[in-house]
Amino acid sequence: ELETLGAEVLVVAADVTNVEQMRQAIGVAKDRFGAIHGVLHTAGTVADALLQMKSLTEVEDVFAPKIHGTLVLDELLGNDPQLDFMLLYSSTSTAVAPAGQVDYVAANAFLDAFAESKRGGRAKVIALGWGIWNQVGMAAEAQGTADLSAGPEELPPTSHPLFDGRRRDAHGQTHLFGLHGPSTHWIYDEHRVKADGSPDPRGHALIPGTGYLELAAESLAEVGEKGPFEIRDLLFLRPLTLGDDERREVRVKMRRNDAGYAFEVRSA
Repeated sequence: ELETLGAEVLVVAADVTNVEQMRQAIGVAKDRFGAIHGVLHTAGTVADALLQMKSLTEVEDVFAPKIHGTLVLDELLGNDPQLDFMLLYSSTSTAVAPAGQVDYVAANAFLDAFAESKRGGRAKVIALGWGIWNQVGMAAEAQGTADLSAGPEELPPTSHPLFDGRRRDAHGQTHLFGLHGPSTHWIYDEHRVKADGSPDPRGHALIPGTGYLELAAESLAEVGEKGPFEIRDLLFLRPLTLGDDERREVRVKMRRNDAGYAFEVRSA
């Protein structure tokens, strides 16, 4: 799209936390264009989990692109007389403080503080607090709503009644999804909690805790795992309650790791 608008695009791959790789990448860009006048630092990653469940390595993985990457860029370009600006992609998470994102919030707070520390310098350093983008970016990928048109792997349809379909995103993570409601899924209709204001005398419909275990078991089967399995570190953050006429999409994300799979259920 940039090239269509008349720009010249050069693609160079480098780890933003690696000084030598970035030094080489910057050198290639300068050889091609003569100078670097602006930097958009967009790198970042997120891994939602409660603080007590995070390892130091997992926290460092979230810190690395934003904190160490910024320091590397500053080391290599901060004193470049031809640099006009550095735009750091921060986040409104520093104000909202979403649950499970203590490391991500801290990393973005660093970007804000770094930009403030550069106030009055020759080159402008700005931290831009982005909210959630529509259908693109980390939040969309985490929610399973990212636009997967850029080459996702098409997966065969599922026949399980809890799922309407499945897809694999650009990162190789499998997403299963289904539109759930008391009128279509007995797992909700037959499990209710008395509540004021509920039109049904039996109370609000909600998925029982064992329903999540069933989702885990069937999700494993959908990714080809047929043997016995063990669930560890299971956390229930909030109940999924539905009105009698309400339907909501339930999304299951399966992320492969060294120990097996990380399993996450969200609704929208």
